[in-house]
Amino acid sequence: MTPPEPIKPKPDTYDEAHAANEKAKEQLNQKIEQCLHAGGLWPTEADYKVWIDAADALRKVGQAPQEAVE
Repeated sequence: MTPPEPIKPKPDTYDEAHAANEKAKEQLNQKIEQCLHAGGLWPTEADYKVWIDAADALRKVGQAPQEAVE
């Protein structure tokens, strides 16, 4: 008896998750840059949560390697 094939995500689902992760990462990086260069406030836990949630979604959808979402 052969094991069932793993379910592969739809390409558009992975692409959407990847795009959301990239957008969240870019927004977080901008907040960090503003903090470093303009003396602004350091990003809050809520700022990081958006990126963490997007990274988790990307991992779930595509079982992406760790470095792809960092």
